[in-house]
Amino acid sequence: MAMTLIQRIDVTSSASANYTFSSIPQTYTDLLLVTCAQGAGSNSDGNFVWINGISTATYSGNMLRRTINAGNDGGFAGSSSYIVPLCYSAGQTSFPSFAGNGWCYFPNYTNTNINRGYNSIAGISPNVSTTNAQMIIHGVGNTTTAAITSILYSGYALNLASGTTLSLYGIS
Repeated sequence: MAMTLIQRIDVTSSASANYTFSSIPQTYTDLLLVTCAQGAGSNSDGNFVWINGISTATYSGNMLRRTINAGNDGGFAGSSSYIVPLCYSAGQTSFPSFAGNGWCYFPNYTNTNINRGYNSIAGISPNVSTTNAQMIIHGVGNTTTAAITSILYSGYALNLASGTTLSLYGIS
């Protein structure tokens, strides 16, 4: 197995919430999106991805979440026009200098005989006594069978902060 960097996005200003990997080559077997993201603001609930520009309610997923200090463990299952989170990005003003990190794995992304699905693991550990460390495992499906040619990464309710990095790898 070999991993090849397809594209890396380095956020240098907090001017946008959305970043797109487009014209993804169809020469690999799988894709891996690795993130280190931070929100620029005080309303951070998690980031999400859309594949091939699909923003309608055709995504479904299951999420398992563990929040260390808050005591609100649990999960989420449902359909949505977006699936949160690929990773929580610490944008709250109480810990603005900590970024969440995660990865999202897109298996067999060129096969047009199967529905698109992906998995992610993400977390944040702000290391501040008044905040919550979180870990999330997520499985997502979409009803499209089209090969993945673009991935939009969004900061949900806020722009992504300077220093955020998004790296897309092809796996062969």
